[in-house]
Formats: sequence, structure tokens, C-alpha cells
Amino acid sequence: MRKQRRLRKSTEFDLLKKHGRGFSDSNLVVLAMDSRRRPEGSGSRLGFIVSKKIGRATVRNKYKRRLKESANSIPIVDGADIVFIAKKGILSANYQEISSSMLKLLKNAKLLPVE
Repeated sequence: MRKQRRLRKSTEFDLLKKHGRGFSDSNLVVLAMDSRRRPEGSGSRLGFIVSKKIGRATVRNKYKRRLKESANSIPIVDGADIVFIAKKGILSANYQEISSSMLKLLKNAKLLPVE
């Protein structure tokens, strides 16, 4: 995932937490907000949060990698800022379950391209 497509600053995450729409299941929480007013481009930006409640650094990094890889395999509409927050249920989920959970939540949030 390119740097331009990532949310990196805490102010960007805080803005999404405050103004974004939320969707959740047992593995993930998705916060999404329209970002078309951004002057730097209309592409979607993604952020990932895996808290210390999930585990130590190696475990958190493993699930961040899984979330990033799942997000790269899913086509997402342009013009949205999206944050994926891992919940405790992610510890018992494999890659396919994480990917299907992400797909279901993005579908509920209407962030998948219309076919």
C-alpha cells in the first residue's frame, strides 16, 4: 500500500472517530467518512488500528499485515477515508474470515464499486 493511500496522523484518525460512520462485527470495526473535499486527490485512504488489547507487538503487527493484505485485495470506491479497528474476535479468525468480514462491512458501508 502506498504512503499516499494511508492515514498516518493521529488528527486524521481522530477526525474519523468523531465524524465517521461506523459498522462492526465480531472481528472488526469500520469507520468511514467522505473525503472528496480533500485538495490532494480523490483516492481513498486507509488506516489500521490494532490495540494492545489484542496482544504484544508481534501479534499486533501480524494482524495489521493481514488487514492490509485483505484491504489490497478488495476494490474500494474512491473518495473515502476508512479506518479498520481490530476487535478481540480477530484472534480466532484466519485470513479468509478477516477478508470476508472486511468485505461484508465495506458492503454495508456502501464503499464497494457498483457492478
